[in-house]
Amino acid sequence: MFRNLLAGALALALGGFWAAAAVAGVVGEWQVRGGQSIKVEYQSDTAVRLSFGEGSGLLIKDDRQYLLQKMGNDWRVVDLSTLQQMGPLLQMLSQQASGGAVDLQPPEVSVEPLEERQTVAGIEGQVYRITVQPRDGKPQEVLAVLTEDRRVTALQRALVAVAQQQLQSMGLGEMVPNAVVQVQDKGLLRYGKEFELKWVEAREIPPSRFELPAKPTGIGLTPP
Repeated sequence: MFRNLLAGALALALGGFWAAAAVAGVVGEWQVRGGQSIKVEYQSDTAVRLSFGEGSGLLIKDDRQYLLQKMGNDWRVVDLSTLQQMGPLLQMLSQQASGGAVDLQPPEVSVEPLEERQTVAGIEGQVYRITVQPRDGKPQEVLAVLTEDRRVTALQRALVAVAQQQLQSMGLGEMVPNAVVQVQDKGLLRYGKEFELKWVEAREIPPSRFELPAKPTGIGLTPP
């Protein structure tokens, strides 16, 4: 079910992804189901940082993605681009676990605007009904709130960049739905009960936030 919800959210995000206007320096925080918070710092498509509390996070730097983990006073940095070498192995293990071929085709997603507006994080947006139709299974409906606020579209751009890189690095790029849902110049404020924007602001971000705090290693703990 989570995969289908993710596909719906990505389809919405991709609709406005390419049309998002450049905004220099955007910081915001999302709350996901379960109470976890994700802080996003976006400077450009090649300078993005996600923080999960004070001790862990993800960094996109120069088209590479790094896992950051604080251990005492030191940082551990893992170069996630090494997952590309593991993509075929992960797919094979997934097929073995399921007893056959794994269907990686994304579900169909449709968007219907409703005559309702809501305010999330102090930003007004329009409510949409999102219907996710898996290839095998019952359709799932989710209500989402979208806005044309450029700060939100920039923040969303960061989240999509992270999701796309992770799926593609694991050889699962085909799970990213095609941008057939046209919601140009809009960003997500809320998506069902899965996640919701808590705050966002445009501001200068210190360049040090996009620097590696330690020398990176690969997945196998060897230098890439």
